[in-house]
Amino acid sequence: LGSTNLFNTVDALRSKGIKLLDTIDTYYELVDKRIPGHGEDVAELKKRKILIDGAPGDLLLQIFSENQLGP
Repeated sequence: LGSTNLFNTVDALRSKGIKLLDTIDTYYELVDKRIPGHGEDVAELKKRKILIDGAPGDLLLQIFSENQLGP
């Protein structure tokens, strides 16, 4: 799933009842040190539990869903 605005997309998915995996808050404490100059709003990433990885200019923003099918 691609998106031009991941924050809005995550909000919309949650509003439709899609369960997304949680991320511990401490993950976001090291984002600026781990990826200096990334340019993303860490507070908004943390609020929505969106993961960030990569390097400046080559970022991966992602979030995973809980199992939606099965037992």
